[in-house]
Amino acid sequence: MMLNRFEVRNRVAKSFASARPWNGLVRFGALCLGLATMETRSAQFGPVFPSHRFPTDESFHATYRALRASSGWNFVEPLELNRLLNDSEIGVTKHELQLEYQPNRALSIGGILSFDQTSIAEKTRSLSASGLGDQRFWSEYRFYDEPGSSIGLGLVIKFPAYENKAATTGGLATFPGDAQTDYTALATAEFWPNETFRLRTNFGYTFRSEGFSDELPFLLSAGFVIPKFEIDLRIRGNLTLNSDSFTDDTLSSLRSAFGNSDYVFSPDPRLVIVNPSVEFWINPTWAVGIDFQYALMGVHAPSFSQYGLHLTYRWAKTHRRQTRTFKEVDIGTDQESGTFQGEEQDKVRELRPEDPSPIRPEPEEEAFD
Repeated sequence: MMLNRFEVRNRVAKSFASARPWNGLVRFGALCLGLATMETRSAQFGPVFPSHRFPTDESFHATYRALRASSGWNFVEPLELNRLLNDSEIGVTKHELQLEYQPNRALSIGGILSFDQTSIAEKTRSLSASGLGDQRFWSEYRFYDEPGSSIGLGLVIKFPAYENKAATTGGLATFPGDAQTDYTALATAEFWPNETFRLRTNFGYTFRSEGFSDELPFLLSAGFVIPKFEIDLRIRGNLTLNSDSFTDDTLSSLRSAFGNSDYVFSPDPRLVIVNPSVEFWINPTWAVGIDFQYALMGVHAPSFSQYGLHLTYRWAKTHRRQTRTFKEVDIGTDQESGTFQGEEQDKVRELRPEDPSPIRPEPEEEAFD
């Protein structure tokens, strides 16, 4: 069954309107309890970017992220949707630990450790499985860093900590991802028009192994930032650069076991996602945040919604440099005695006329305890 975006919205609205009030409250509570990351960490739900934390002399961040996302449709055209096989519903729950270290203002390095639970549910049967998902390492180097703006380069490496197996229970199967390695190179930029408004942009190139099509990830972000509080709106996604080269029929059978969802093994995916978020710093060490993500349009990509929460711990250190103050004096004037060095030289030379070498003041004796 194929519907356009507006028909889907109408059907969803009617289903909520016809539901009993307490059912609606239960559903709303379930959505609120679904936790999600500030950015989806699965390539299947869009690209991953460095965190772009504010540059510091030295800092360490540890963030726990959890997400709950669901999908029952695929994009076949930018605004045209197709229902999953057998009216399936795909669910993805992720628990992540993100670690980031800034040894200086120019360099950031980090890693994202992910534990996933994926599920598929049909009318009469369902299946879920959990385990390690896609793991990532990333870095960012800001070669231009001035007050109000910065430009840098980033690198993200994704690799699987799992293997995709054939369908098991009644022909159903779940998959954390595509089980292949990605290498992404990024150009990053940040600009502050004033003290409270921030603009960010990322563009890059992703090489995908195992015959998957290479991608062009992008991020556009506008943020309102005040002390302890931040509101951010991101538009992110990816375009494909070429066609997939894999022809293995096994992938077709794996897709059908997962409801034909474009969450995995998608040919030439293109996706645009809107991602508003809010972050609040309780104190200089701890912060909490919430966000929502929604797939606006795409081709050969999953239509999904996602809710989330994160908790961040921060340690930061400022390397204070000793400042020196100088008193303005005429060049050649001894600061202590107020006389010219040339005059001092003449006085000493009168006592040692036989020595033509330059006269240097004798070093003061150091006092020892």
